[in-house]
Amino acid sequence: MKVNEVTNLLSHYRHDWMNQLQILHGYASMGKMEKVQEKLQDIIQDSQEESKLMKLQSPHFALWVIRFNTQYDHFRLTYSIQSQHNLEQHDQALMENSQNVMNIFGDFINSLKLYMVTLVVSGQDKPEVSLSVDGDLDKNKDLLDRLGGQSYLKDVQAVESENGHTYTMKLLLNER
Repeated sequence: MKVNEVTNLLSHYRHDWMNQLQILHGYASMGKMEKVQEKLQDIIQDSQEESKLMKLQSPHFALWVIRFNTQYDHFRLTYSIQSQHNLEQHDQALMENSQNVMNIFGDFINSLKLYMVTLVVSGQDKPEVSLSVDGDLDKNKDLLDRLGGQSYLKDVQAVESENGHTYTMKLLLNER
């Protein structure tokens, strides 16, 4: 990362923290202590997830996850880390494959819509990375064909949802 990219990332990060603090301040000034507690719990949970992300020893992938919402205008990412595996040996491929998947989805989006992306790192014996994208995506068959043609993906599926379709897939960790 170049210096200006780092400062840009830190600026976005600081902006997000300021937004969180302003929300807390607003709830507190209105005497809505239950809302303050809920928001604090959300902030704590997000911080714990970020800590677990860093413990995966996958710096390129972790940085991609952290920067996701600033890099992809039409997607919003939530993630859950349910594994303590060291992903260092998969770091670069995991980041590149995740980028490639999002680039494919980028070819099928409606630029007026927002799509929800969920990433889960799980697995007890062997790590597993699952990705789902939910929203009003066009060209269902074409998108499935493109995703299905990627050697680093398995179990690619699309199911109808209230927002259109939810696409789910697993990223293989041993290929690029």
